[in-house]
Amino acid sequence: MVLSQVEVEVGGSFEPSPFAASLCIPLQLRLAASAEPGSTPQTTNPISRMVLLRLMMEPGIGLPMTWQSVSAGAMPAVVVTRADGLAFTEMEWRVLCEYIQYVDEELLEEEAPKASVFCDFIRSYLRNTNNPLQVHSRLL
Repeated sequence: MVLSQVEVEVGGSFEPSPFAASLCIPLQLRLAASAEPGSTPQTTNPISRMVLLRLMMEPGIGLPMTWQSVSAGAMPAVVVTRADGLAFTEMEWRVLCEYIQYVDEELLEEEAPKASVFCDFIRSYLRNTNNPLQVHSRLL
């Protein structure tokens, strides 16, 4: 997945991420044309697809209709932004992706979408990385 950090205008077409909201991160996503600034290119990478779909999964309900249609095949371009207007950095995205992989591999479903578990994960991540200052404190 290729990431680029650009300014986007937040509008009504963004959908809040239930998974990120459960971690107290106000992320919103939308499917976009691949040429749109801030969008990721199409991906067939299964990890990238899993992360994006997991972000949009509503516990006990599943994926919203717009995301069900893209759950197979190449994932179209996606724009990710914070609803509070703060920048969402590439490092924050990488930490969130690693957490989602950790959730899927290590945790029971009921443990995963909790802010306290996420905070513990970030603290562990900071202890085990060479450059911990890159992860902004607002994720804690």
